[in-house]
Amino acid sequence: MGRRFFCTLLLTLGLLAAPAAEASIAVDSSSSCTPTSANSFTWSHTTSGVDRVLIVGVALRNPNSQTVSSVTYAGTSLTQVLARDNGTSVRIEIWRLVGPALGTNNVVVSYASGVSAKTACGAVSLTGVDQSNPIDATNSATGTSLAPSVTVTTVTNYAWVIDGIAFRSTGNAKPTGTAGGGQTERWSGYTEGGGSDPNIRGKGSTEGPKNPAGSVVMDWSLDGSTSVDWAAAGVALKPDACPSTTVAEPTYVAANAQSGQATVYWGGADSLIILRKAGAFTTESPTNGQSYTAGGTIGAATVIYDGTSAASGTTCTSTSCTDTGLTNGTAYHYKVHTKSGTCYANGLTVNGTPPSGTHPAWTYMLAGGSILKAGVTGEGTIYTSSNASRIVSLSTSNGIQSWAPVSTTSAIQGWLVWIPISGGSTKAVIGGDQGGKVYSVDVATGATNWSPTMTGANAVQAPVAAQLRDYSNASFQSTYSTDVIFGASRNSSTTDNKLYAVRASDGTALWTFNQNGTDYAVDYIAGMPYVDYSRNRLYVASRAGAAGTQQSFWAINTLNGSVVGSLALGHLETSPTLSYDGTTIYVANTAGDLYAINASDLTQKWTSPSALGTAVNGFVWEDYSTAGRLYFSTANGNVWCLQDPGAGVAPPDPASPVWKTAVAGPSTPLLLDKLYVGSSNGKVHQINPTTGTNEKQFTVGDGTKTVGDPSTEDGTQVFVGTTEGKIYKLPLPLP
Repeated sequence: MGRRFFCTLLLTLGLLAAPAAEASIAVDSSSSCTPTSANSFTWSHTTSGVDRVLIVGVALRNPNSQTVSSVTYAGTSLTQVLARDNGTSVRIEIWRLVGPALGTNNVVVSYASGVSAKTACGAVSLTGVDQSNPIDATNSATGTSLAPSVTVTTVTNYAWVIDGIAFRSTGNAKPTGTAGGGQTERWSGYTEGGGSDPNIRGKGSTEGPKNPAGSVVMDWSLDGSTSVDWAAAGVALKPDACPSTTVAEPTYVAANAQSGQATVYWGGADSLIILRKAGAFTTESPTNGQSYTAGGTIGAATVIYDGTSAASGTTCTSTSCTDTGLTNGTAYHYKVHTKSGTCYANGLTVNGTPPSGTHPAWTYMLAGGSILKAGVTGEGTIYTSSNASRIVSLSTSNGIQSWAPVSTTSAIQGWLVWIPISGGSTKAVIGGDQGGKVYSVDVATGATNWSPTMTGANAVQAPVAAQLRDYSNASFQSTYSTDVIFGASRNSSTTDNKLYAVRASDGTALWTFNQNGTDYAVDYIAGMPYVDYSRNRLYVASRAGAAGTQQSFWAINTLNGSVVGSLALGHLETSPTLSYDGTTIYVANTAGDLYAINASDLTQKWTSPSALGTAVNGFVWEDYSTAGRLYFSTANGNVWCLQDPGAGVAPPDPASPVWKTAVAGPSTPLLLDKLYVGSSNGKVHQINPTTGTNEKQFTVGDGTKTVGDPSTEDGTQVFVGTTEGKIYKLPLPLP
């Protein structure tokens, strides 16, 4: 009683470790062919699970040294493990396939052309089997007694043995067989003969797991005949010491590269090894069952961290390793493998090239998805979103993580919004994800302030908008005691999309526009809504329904969510923008119609839209120094400058722009003293805003990745992201 109490207490306190789970083989399914005398046999078999191996046994009458020419499953050839003849009477063959196709597929056993054989055959699939070297041991035997047996001596603990036996009577009798103790019959069949051509019977069974390793006798008891010929074969399968489901990948892996060094980050892993290679990884990976030490090599890769110790020049914490002494200009790749003992996950790879000059100043890569919105900055930090379902915070000076990337339920594909919360010292970065949630993250700590799901939203793709109370008029301040965040849905339905207003302080819902989904017909919203502080309005662009005729431009009262007005402008997927003097809203549809709308009464400013003939990317910039001078890029590969001619006149003529410059796959331009545009040709283009001259083209990375929307902190640099999931800081001027 005292001992039991003591052990229970230790287990409760976590002082006695539970025994490690042993590797385990399990039978997945079995099947038998329909025996006959033919030159091929086909039957269906179903496989499932991980670390699968398929075993096929074929028993055949063998008067003319007949053999199997091939066995396939789902069109993939199996490999023969062993075969055994009893003279020229019977033959047993065992075939195997590692990693067979999932689901129900055909097994096909074929003989040499023109040869017919009396056959019985079957298949057994097992899970939890070593995928690199599944065969632990084999043996075979022949005889004429009524007690066939074959002994297989296993080498590995917990191995399973599978046997196959072929037997026939010397006359027309039909002997049957019963598997010995510990065995489970998995398949059975026979082909009946006649006269001097006796029948052939085949069976297969399994026994396991065998622990400790040793001899396993696979035996059968035959009856129904006084004279038989038999051949038996046994195969032991080795359990996978490192099942596929054992070791989970890190929750994230990232890398920052600066001059002469790189820092690798990870999350969710207590034990791991990190490999470094100059150039891309090919076959370099740790081998299950083998230990590695820091400073050692795996092929052309170096182990810089073994989970306990770091190689010379590398300093590690529990969540990062900084690798120094690197050659600037060399592309280093890092592969992070979590491990359990000597079992390893497949690993996640990131790369970084320490800059050989001033450009880039640094890079940062997050594994798992593109980063095409380079980020919003605030107080020396850049915050960005990722298709890897993370919110990232980096120092703008060196690209080092401020805190571990915050996990989101789905990808965040829009810009983030950085705000100082009114009435206090707290600051937050806010964004919506493809799972319909909006996140507020404390910029100082990385803690999630709140993350409610927007009721009725399948996804929030558009960047959220914010109206800050400290900068709003008296009407807003009397209505709200907090800043207000606006999120929009991207539902597959063309009529039930919504706009949500929530408190910035805690995410509590304030109001929902189109709450019932039937108040208005609202198609999905992809562009960031624009806040008009002077009028307490939110300008929202949506698509226009299945027919393209629904209202698609909305002016919403930010105080209560009521509709001020709406217009049917075709499918809108851009963000509306307001002119610097607050009089004109610019927005373009997917057909390439650029509209100017009077903010005062929501009428069209020009006599018709400017028919560009191609969709605008992102949104339209107005020059802060020249009223009505508009910059934007279009889907047909151009960056434009048009001049707003004023109210009540024809729109600017796209055939006679101020200038138009070709850029492959241009991003939304960033207007500083120059226009900076990312492109699908892997470059950042610097365009003179006065003349349209494409003055400089800086190749980002290796130039093979699409470059997304640029951003800046203070106009002395641009930040750009790529489809590789990497951010670059490029000081200005560009080289």
